[in-house]
Amino acid sequence: MSNFRGFLIVYDIQGIQNFIFATNKLSQNVGGSYIVHSLFQDKLPKIVESIARKEGINSIDLEDPNKDAIHSLKDVNTEIISIISKSGGNAFLYLRTSDNKKIYELITANLWIKGFKMSLGRLKFATASILSTDNFVEDFHKLILKLNLEKSNNYISQPLLGIGITQLSNSTQLPASKYQEDEDVYISLPEYKKENSARSANEYYEDLLPEKYRETYTFPMDLDQFGQKPGFKYIAVVHIDGDGIGKAVRNFIKEQSSTTYFNALLNFGSFSKNLRHYYQKATQGTIKDLCEKIEGENSNLDNEDSNNNGEFHLFNQNNKQCLPFRPLILSGDDITFITHGKLGIYLVERFFKNLMNQPFKPNKVESMPLSACAGILIVKSHFPFNKAYSLTEQICKNAKLKSRIMKENYNLTNNLYWFDFQIIQSNDPLSLQKYRETQYNLGISPESRLEPLKSQNYSIPLFKLLWRPFYLVKDTQEMNNNNDISEEVQLYSWREYKTKLKILLDSKKFTKTKLNQIKHSLATSKADALYTAELLKLRGVELPKFASIKELFNDKGQTPYYDLFELEKIYYRGGLQE
Repeated sequence: MSNFRGFLIVYDIQGIQNFIFATNKLSQNVGGSYIVHSLFQDKLPKIVESIARKEGINSIDLEDPNKDAIHSLKDVNTEIISIISKSGGNAFLYLRTSDNKKIYELITANLWIKGFKMSLGRLKFATASILSTDNFVEDFHKLILKLNLEKSNNYISQPLLGIGITQLSNSTQLPASKYQEDEDVYISLPEYKKENSARSANEYYEDLLPEKYRETYTFPMDLDQFGQKPGFKYIAVVHIDGDGIGKAVRNFIKEQSSTTYFNALLNFGSFSKNLRHYYQKATQGTIKDLCEKIEGENSNLDNEDSNNNGEFHLFNQNNKQCLPFRPLILSGDDITFITHGKLGIYLVERFFKNLMNQPFKPNKVESMPLSACAGILIVKSHFPFNKAYSLTEQICKNAKLKSRIMKENYNLTNNLYWFDFQIIQSNDPLSLQKYRETQYNLGISPESRLEPLKSQNYSIPLFKLLWRPFYLVKDTQEMNNNNDISEEVQLYSWREYKTKLKILLDSKKFTKTKLNQIKHSLATSKADALYTAELLKLRGVELPKFASIKELFNDKGQTPYYDLFELEKIYYRGGLQE
């Protein structure tokens, strides 16, 4: 019998969004994201290794264990500090020492100090710990409950501001303490820390580029360098989140009841690592696809030395061309990137297809079915970035809700990947729903509102001029297993919808004037839209046909056509051929 008791620990970083997106400067967003990433991926292992060395204890990382580490873990008489998993904003550890409380306090104190120095108190940690039993599943659930209680009691304090004679940073309104010579401005200390971290972040993110393109391309550090040209100064902020990951984790943890405690620890470490790599590979694949698209379609792109009229303009940065893409958050199944406004939806397609084409194997043997959802916000380059990110999360959540409602209502067995998008051209909405209520309904009276789309557990609002969210599914599934996808769900197939968009864009009859004419009539009234459509038909201009749509609108009063006219302005033409 062991002389040492096991000890499970969890750490969680709070205030991540406010820290990363405190300013509208991309280099600081990138630096802030890298600080969060490095706290657990880089600093925590070094802290654990240092403490273990001083205390004469073995330290192991269960996300990448060797045979000696596994032997140490299973030898109940060996003192160890083991990192079970470390992904994004949380980390799990397992201790087995003669004084677990002392080691826990040492790790926590060092992590707190490191976090404070790197973020100047803008990030805060929540932590929980329990003595382990012989039941990993029960221990894990108790630990999470304890962490959630700790988080609910935590308060993220605000820093003290300056006095009347203190110069403040223009971006954060915090006391300015550093001079930024290249821009001739004074910035706060948190901004300075992020600017410095941005250099390390660039080196980390450059590894995502395919090796053969690393001498040619780099990621932009300025929001005006995403390929924008005069007349189109829009970027796309994209947030991708795993759909059903929480359920997958719960099922995975539940399965550990049939194995030993130490195998459960190893399995959980492997699960965490493989999930992170699963999404990282999809990100790398998407970047590779974009590089190859640029290389293969130079007629649609231009650089500072050419005069053609492509859709994008490639800027130069440090003797390389700026790829119109910037990864911002890579945290397990939580992915955020920025791209050119017209590439947002196309790159989500590529990302989803990269996920579909690689099975997720939590234990390197059996694969687990997973899917994802995405929110895409198209805004002008200098739209307040913290608000842009918040709206993008809301858009992604809307796609997730549609996914869950369709699963419940139609017993879907296929893995569908849903996405939603929104264009914000002028005003600054705080709520996606409020914005859509004012922009996508015919009439302003309560009677003009549609009943929400509901299932047993979920509900989302419907709007008369919105057909999205749309779904993607693996091509072989869509062609061979459509019997598993009901006709009601197939109405939202992006593959089918894109064929209508292609018809619209390929037709020379649809001039900008005619497109604006029918779009304006749709937003006015159903009667006006029907009249305009009939008038255009008499002139030989006929809209693409949709199943179950007889007079531009369905029985509920929704139309799929308004989305078409929005997509006409913001969808990458090169994506129509795929």
